[in-house]
Amino acid sequence: MNAAFNWVAQRDRERANGDERKSLDDYFNIDLTLDFLIPRSSIKATLAFRNITDEERREPSDGQSVMEDFPLEGRSAWVSTSYQF
Repeated sequence: MNAAFNWVAQRDRERANGDERKSLDDYFNIDLTLDFLIPRSSIKATLAFRNITDEERREPSDGQSVMEDFPLEGRSAWVSTSYQF
């Protein structure tokens, strides 16, 4: 199991000089990854969750070529399997 807890604060995402738009909100993000080895086989399964709390997250654009800030992915999950020869 692997868990990531990330706090992204304003100081990490400052606006460009001359950009008068409102500051972006800070956000807290939680990701979780679970790996499973299937007994007596060479198969590994992974189950991953991103942005578990479905926090609305945005990163700043330059305000000129892209007027809005860049939205980041909402809550998501994925599964993968692998086989080792």
